[in-house]
Amino acid sequence: MAKFFDSLDEGHISFIKEQNMFFVGTSAPGKSVNVSPKGVTPLKVLGKNKAAYIDFAGSGNRTAEDIAEGSTVTVMFCSFSAEPLILRLFCNGEAVTPSDAKFAELSLLWPDVPGKHVRTIFMLDIFKVQTSCGYGVPVFEYIGLKPTVSGLVGKG
Repeated sequence: MAKFFDSLDEGHISFIKEQNMFFVGTSAPGKSVNVSPKGVTPLKVLGKNKAAYIDFAGSGNRTAEDIAEGSTVTVMFCSFSAEPLILRLFCNGEAVTPSDAKFAELSLLWPDVPGKHVRTIFMLDIFKVQTSCGYGVPVFEYIGLKPTVSGLVGKG
């Protein structure tokens, strides 16, 4: 059964730090739902109701478009280990681009990532956290980054 929380607790934060992949979903009014997998760099928890992640140039930037049009952001983590859990963060988002004054300071959160590769830093204000069982998620083994992106980030 799903459980809801007003903010992240230490168990949630620990779980997030262990994950190699997460999914980001948005949907601006009148548009279909957009879900994007992320995993090149970790999501950073900045407080019990604040987090951030970086996005690289790629196919499109639908997440930033949807946020600009009023969409909320749902971030989903799921355990691919034998211990089942799904964790969702329901958030208001802000897209920070290299032309924004605070971009340089925020990019320091990921010291191993050259700023020239970062398209957007997404700031997330978490207004609700949900956990659910995750029994239907299969067990997978993390091997590593794909060669096309492994040069974008250092170790850590």
